[in-house]
Order: sequence, then C-alpha cells, then structure tokens
Amino acid sequence: MKRSAADKETIFDFLKKHRPVIFLVFILLLAGIMSLPQVQRFAFFKDLEDATLSLRLRMRGIQEPSHDEVPIVIVALDDTSLYTQLNEADLAANPDAIWTQEPWPWNRSIHAALMRKLFAAGARVVAFDFVFPTPNDGDLAFYDTLDAFQERVVIGFDYSPYENELGETRIDERLPYDDLLPLEGSIETIGFVNVARDPDGTLRRAKLSTNIYAENQLFADNIEQHARIAALAQRSERELSFSARIASKVDPTTVDDLPDFFDMPMINFGGPASYFPSISYLDVILEDRFTRFQDLVDGAIVIVGPYSDLFKDVIATPFGDMFGVETHAHVVRSILTDSFVMEPPTGTETGLNLLCALPVLAIGLGIRSAYLKVALAGGLALLFVAGVQIAFESSYLINPVVPCLITILLGSGTLTAYDFVLEQFDRNRLKGYLSRYVSPEVANILASNRDEFKALLQGTSRPMTILFSDIRGFTTLSERYSPKGLVEHLNDYFEGMVSEILKTRGSLNKYIGDAILAVWGDIYSEGDKADCLRAVTCAMSMKEVMAELNKSWEGQEGRLPMAIGIGISQGEGFIGNMGHQSRMEVAVMGDVVNLGSRLEGATKQYQTDILVSESVYDLCKDTFRFQELDVIQVKGKTEGIRVFAPINRLDEREPEWFVEWGLALNSYRDRRFPQAAVLFDKLSKTHPKIAGAANLYVERARELDHNPPPENWDFVFVMETK
Repeated sequence: MKRSAADKETIFDFLKKHRPVIFLVFILLLAGIMSLPQVQRFAFFKDLEDATLSLRLRMRGIQEPSHDEVPIVIVALDDTSLYTQLNEADLAANPDAIWTQEPWPWNRSIHAALMRKLFAAGARVVAFDFVFPTPNDGDLAFYDTLDAFQERVVIGFDYSPYENELGETRIDERLPYDDLLPLEGSIETIGFVNVARDPDGTLRRAKLSTNIYAENQLFADNIEQHARIAALAQRSERELSFSARIASKVDPTTVDDLPDFFDMPMINFGGPASYFPSISYLDVILEDRFTRFQDLVDGAIVIVGPYSDLFKDVIATPFGDMFGVETHAHVVRSILTDSFVMEPPTGTETGLNLLCALPVLAIGLGIRSAYLKVALAGGLALLFVAGVQIAFESSYLINPVVPCLITILLGSGTLTAYDFVLEQFDRNRLKGYLSRYVSPEVANILASNRDEFKALLQGTSRPMTILFSDIRGFTTLSERYSPKGLVEHLNDYFEGMVSEILKTRGSLNKYIGDAILAVWGDIYSEGDKADCLRAVTCAMSMKEVMAELNKSWEGQEGRLPMAIGIGISQGEGFIGNMGHQSRMEVAVMGDVVNLGSRLEGATKQYQTDILVSESVYDLCKDTFRFQELDVIQVKGKTEGIRVFAPINRLDEREPEWFVEWGLALNSYRDRRFPQAAVLFDKLSKTHPKIAGAANLYVERARELDHNPPPENWDFVFVMETK
C-alpha cells in the first residue's frame, strides 16, 4: 500500500525516529575527537587547559611546608638594599657595606662577604640568581670565597639568543666570567636560570635540564637539521637548571630522576608571592641587623636574587606575579619534596572522555525537560571538576579538564538543542492542527503540554461547558440568497462569532450547517467556574457582535438581518479524536452536549437570545445577573432542570423589570395563577424585551387557573420539540 504525500517521512520524523542512535554516534564521536592529541594541541584548548591548571592551584590554596622539608630563605636584593643611604656609624661597623652605596652592579667582594656570613650562620646552600658575565673589581675576593665553599654554592648562567653573520637567530651560553669560577668542578657550581613560560606568559612548568643543542633545536631551518641537532642534544651532556643544581647540592640523587629535555613537570607552587621568608640583602650585611635572622638561615637553602623592579625580573605564575628568585625557590621545593604535579598516563584522556560521555548520553536519552537536562549537565560538570580537584590535592595528579568539560557541556548542549528543534517542530505541527479549534494563545499553551494533550485525545471524560449557537429561520433565509451570496453572508457571520469564541479561550469544535458548537474545558481548562464564565461572556459578546453586524448590513444589497439563539450547558462530557483513519477530528459527546443543543432550541420558546442550564447559573451567579425563566424537561430527559437567561453583570445596573419578574414567577409557582397572569401581562406590555416569555406565562397561568395542576406539581414544563 502506497503512502500518501501527507504520510511521507520528513527529515524531522527521521531525526526523531533514530534519535537514540544519532545521540550515541554523536557522543562517542565527540569524546573521540576531544581525546585526539592533535585537537588538544590547538592553542585555544591548550590555553584553556593551562588556565584550569592555574585555577586548580589557587583552589587548593596555600600549602603549608611540612616539618621535614629543607627550609628555603630568600635574600632579597630589594629597593631598601639598593637605595638606602647608610650613616658613618653603620659604615664604620660594617666596612663591606660601603659597596651598597654605589650604583648597581656592586663590587663583588660584597657578595663574598655575604656568603661568609650566611655560611657562618649555618646556611646549607647559597645560590646567586645572577649571571656575573663580565669582570668586576671584587672578583678575586669572590673567587676565594667561592673556592672555599664550592660544594655549597650555585651561580646562574643563561642561554641568550643572538644573530650570526647570516642573520640567523641562534642560542649561545652566557656563562659567568672565566676568572670568577674555580678551575676544577665549576660545572657543578652553575645552573641555567632560563624559564619556559606557557603561550599566555605564565610560568607553570619547570625546565630542569637542557644543553646548547637542545636550545638550538627550536631554530632549525628544516626537518633534517632539526633531526641532526636533536641527535647531538641526546648524545651531549645535559646541563642542569639553576633550581635543579641547588637541589643536587642538598640531595645528589635528585639528578638521577630528572626528566628529559622537553619533559617539563608542572611546578607545585606552594602559594603566592612572599611564600618563602625573605631577608633584605642589606640586613645580612649589617651585623647588628643580621643577628635576629641567623636562626632563620641555619640549615636553610639561601637563594640570593633580585627583589626590585629595577631588574625587571617579575614572572606571572598561577598565584599571580612574583619575582624570578621566588619561582626558582618553588622549583627547588618541588624537586626536594618530590611534589611536582604529575601528568596522567597515556590514554587517560580517552578513558575520562568516555566516562563523561556515558552519563551525558543517559541524560540526553532519558530526560525530556530541557531545564532538568541543563541542571544535570551542570551538576555532572561540577562533579567531574570536584573529582579532578580531589585527585589533584590528594595525589598531585593533574587530570585534563577541558576535553571532558567540552564533552559534557557541548555534548549536553547539542543534545538539548537537538531535542529543542524537534520539540519546536512537533509543537508547531500541533499548533497548526489546534488552530482549527482554538485561539493561537490556547494552541501555544496546549502545544507546550503536547504529551498530555495527545493522551487526552485518546479518549477521556472531563467537566466541560458547551455552547450551541444557531441562526433562527436559516432555511427561509437561505432561500433568498444565491449560493455565492449565502456563503459570503455566512462567512461574515462566522468571522464575527468565532472570533469571540477564540478571544475567550474556547475551542471551536465544529460547524453544523449554520450552527456552531464551541466548548470550554475540553482540551484546555482553567477550572469549571472559569470555563463557565468565559462561555457566558462569549455568549453576551456574540449577542453584541450580532447586533453590530446587522447594523453594518443595513442598506447593503444581499445582506439580510440575522437573529441567533445560544444554549449553554455544563457537566461531564467525553472528548476524543474520532473518525476514519484518513480523517480524524476532535469530537465531544455526552448528555451535556445534547442539553446545550436543546437549550439553544428552547430559546425560541421564550423568545430570548441566550439560555443556560442550572449548573452554569450556579457557577456564574456571583458574576452575572440571571433571569430565571422556567423548569423544563427537554426531549430525551425524564427530569426537569431550571433554566436561566443572562441579563448583565452584577456590577451593572439592574433592569427595572427584574424584581417584578421575580414576584410574578413566585406567584405562579405558589399557585396564585390569576395574580401571576396579571403581573406577567403587565410585564409584557411595559417591557417588550421580555414580552415573549411573559406572554408564555400569561397563557400558562390562565390555563392552570381553569385546570389546576396536581398537588405534587413541580413546575416542570415538558418540551415537545428539540
């Protein structure tokens, strides 16, 4: 059997039908892509990951030194040391201090004096974060002191770029001045001070060893030259960094465990600037000041270095800016405590990504609410970040964060967007279907709860309010029109009537010839009372619109005035999507529907425009004023019901005849038929609007006066017609 055009599967139907498979393929593909080293090397992802490394250190906070750590103290060449003017007494008591009164660089004999004082106070190692590349008047004194303490002193050197005669950039060593170092063992005294910043300018990793060939690898002109220099680098002896050399003076075995040239472990920064205790250089030189610092120096590694903006040696770190000498101290501490932050084993990224992808897939497939999806995805991301942070703080393990977070957030976001697009398509399709029956506002509300609506259409009973509207004398009226004129006239009429139904959030159930069946509470309800109030409001508005239409048609050829009757009932009814599979429509059935139709027919009997049932009256009587008309038994029923005609709202003026009508009706029901006949007759003559109903009671009262009803009379009038 061939499918009709309307039944053909759209792209949205395909995406909806194969949603689980598409979700699975997408999540696995995303997790796989984010695990690729080529992707993780992208500058954007690498910068993000580096930023999370800094954040994780700051989240951990300051790490208190353990009792078994070798203390590290910084002797700071600060502004106080550089710019303080000493008095004659200080200079007399401390002859070496005279060199602090000179511009930098100072005579190196003062550095020799500094070393002697520090070692005399019990310093374990003294390291100078300076290169000393040129000769100086104090070199002999410095040489003698260095020769005496060679095993416990470290001096810096660096690798500096230069241009050769061909204009090519190359790297060369800038070593301490030749006559400054002892002839034997000088290689064990120096360490390079260069650091390797990340692309964002932040120092996170420690460059612990290299050599001249490894440094020049970066400037190779081609792959062949790069390979040749790399081979030379591997065969040549490696040189230790300033920090690694200091650590080796304390524990020579640390040299054996250092990583390869380009394996740079992440520094375990203990905290921000000033984490390590510092002593001003001048406070060491001045004997009376140094006395109070000697206990601090005893047994400590002492690093002497720049602590002033003059030297422009400020480095960005995860804890903010700090002087270069402080970064060296953090590297020394990381080596000696074996607390470098460890990279995870190969394949960890893939495992973590897949581990994160599975709950994302479960959330995407199992949760329908977009808000709940977002909340769960956010919770999953926070849980992952918390787990990574716990692993970091407990074992110095730095698991990658960005690939997994992208898998979680991008994966969840894409799956949510996927469902949102399908939901919007379904909603718009449902709104298009619902717009045949209800206002766009109600259609939008129902489309937002389409699962409930679809379940409703499978068939259910619920309270509803029915409105039947019919054109009086339509058969006679239609005979006076051409087919085209009749259609045009009816369309004008339906446009006005249906607009009022939709304005009051009613649903247009169907047209039955010239009749309209509208319902409140069938597919959308705000409660029984609200439904009834809207239906009565709609009926009153339809009455006004009918009057306006008749007025607008005056003098128009082919436009005759119309009159309508409206019946409103309320009660339990059945709603469901019924019909043939090729044409289904929402239908309502039940006694409440039949009663609404009978009430519309009864409006002719009482010559009124609107007639409502007792249940409608009970729900609306505190808002609208009603005229009680009768107790009737409609065709097909065995019991009578009270029927009413809405007059106006209670906050509007009461009609002059309202009280008199009540007195006349009471006289009638009290069997005072002659009095009732007189009162109704008077009402029919003085108030033409209610003359039809009043004359009906005049006739009944006179008839019952001649033929009294039985003692158990219940006022019921049996309707013989529909």
